[in-house]
Amino acid sequence: PHSVQLLSVDTAGKLAGYVECATEPAAVTAALAQLGGGASSGQVQALVIPASSFVLRANADEAASTRTTESLLARAKTAAQADTASFKTVAFDGATGAKVDATGTTPWVISGATVEQLDAAKTRLNSLGLSSPIVSLAFPTQIGAVTMALKNLPKSTRVLIWQIGADDAQLACISHAGCEAVTTVPLGFGAIADAVQAHLGLRFRAAATKLFFNADYDFTEAAGPIADRLVTLLQPAIAALDCTPTALHVVGLPTAQAWLAKALASALKINLLSTDIPAFCTQRGLTGPTIKSSLPIAALGLLLRASHRGPGEAPWSSSWLEANIPTRVPPTTAPNAAVKPAAAAPAPTAAKSTPPPAKPATKAKPASTPATQPTAPKTEVPSSLPDND
Repeated sequence: PHSVQLLSVDTAGKLAGYVECATEPAAVTAALAQLGGGASSGQVQALVIPASSFVLRANADEAASTRTTESLLARAKTAAQADTASFKTVAFDGATGAKVDATGTTPWVISGATVEQLDAAKTRLNSLGLSSPIVSLAFPTQIGAVTMALKNLPKSTRVLIWQIGADDAQLACISHAGCEAVTTVPLGFGAIADAVQAHLGLRFRAAATKLFFNADYDFTEAAGPIADRLVTLLQPAIAALDCTPTALHVVGLPTAQAWLAKALASALKINLLSTDIPAFCTQRGLTGPTIKSSLPIAALGLLLRASHRGPGEAPWSSSWLEANIPTRVPPTTAPNAAVKPAAAAPAPTAAKSTPPPAKPATKAKPASTPATQPTAPKTEVPSSLPDND
């Protein structure tokens, strides 16, 4: 309910820009106009942070025995403590982000949220002028983005991801080997408001929430004590992950509240995640003059999603579980018969595409000179939009 991050990229991978704005129709309209290039009329791919969600990583036994669609859904049902019809989930390889291979043994990760929350996110995006969005969970892409970013950092780096929802939060420990551990903790924006309320002696949580999101309030003196209260709650969860992080990556905070991430890293005695954004973009095939070192680390997940432009699913961007687990094809009686694989379900491209502009007529070129079509801009939104106010 606090901010929207917009990223516009065309089908050739040229980045038009990145903007963060308030969750108001007028603010989104202005942001889209700032991005330009037809961003306001393209396809919307949205990464959302639900108010609450679940995530878990397979243990060794589960990694070897629980790999079919049915068994993964059953495990998700246990994690969600709800009927499978009431939630949607994705499953992906914890090391590569690929689809879960039915014959493999590598640990997988599943993440999900209720259908009600995801539908509410679509409704909210439509109300902001972001029409017909294809909604995906932000957390898997954030895990992938950090895993990819670690390729440019020392092997000893361990990153703690803290994704903040309205009601709860998701933690992940990421290394060069991928996702090592995950958990869900009651440390969402509500817990942050409680810490602000307790430190400042405010009477109501609503007042603390309003003050926390007031960009004009100076939290310089209060930041450390507020962070200390939150770290006291975070440390048992970090210990349970068996993770010794060297860097922190906070997902879901608006830019005006970045002071909290800095204070948390200081309280944990680790650094905030930092990486070479231009190098990350180059490695992902993204180009354009707007790719600068000044792009915030908060854009990392959107940049990874926007970098996928080919057919099929990209790593760390699996479709909903019902469609993303391959099934075995029974052997045919004809010894030389070829089996045509089933068509893959359409996958989010992490972008918003628009029809190409009309191209003026030109003289025909010689046959030896291949003709090219103009690329269409695409926009991705947002990595920090929870599903409700």
